[in-house]
Amino acid sequence: MKKTILLLTILIGLGTLSLSAKTNSVIKGYTAEMLYNFTAKNINTITPDALKTEVKKLSLKEKKRLFSMAYNQFNQAQKNGTEVDKVLLYVLAVFLPPVAVGLHTNWESTPVLINIILWILGVLPGIVHAFYVILN
Repeated sequence: MKKTILLLTILIGLGTLSLSAKTNSVIKGYTAEMLYNFTAKNINTITPDALKTEVKKLSLKEKKRLFSMAYNQFNQAQKNGTEVDKVLLYVLAVFLPPVAVGLHTNWESTPVLINIILWILGVLPGIVHAFYVILN
């Protein structure tokens, strides 16, 4: 069940990324690492809107790289049994809010389903809910 939900949200998220890449302007030279460092420095003051705005500045290739970088680092932290960096969860929350909520809550069904519903109703409500769940 967990793998099915993860696969579904990843497929939906990548579709969203490819659509958003066509409509947004790209700032040349703006990389996934720059956004990750920006998020890490501003973790206490960053809002979902601000992070989403910064993600929109990335090219599709950099968005995919940022997502895979965050997801891989999150998995490594879980395998090592170390504390997961909140920055990774916030980055995942912008791309795929249900995945971020699922990873943060260890795939508890209620918050994940609420987030999926909010995400389907609108991307921003799903992102805001993911930030709320990660903060609490």
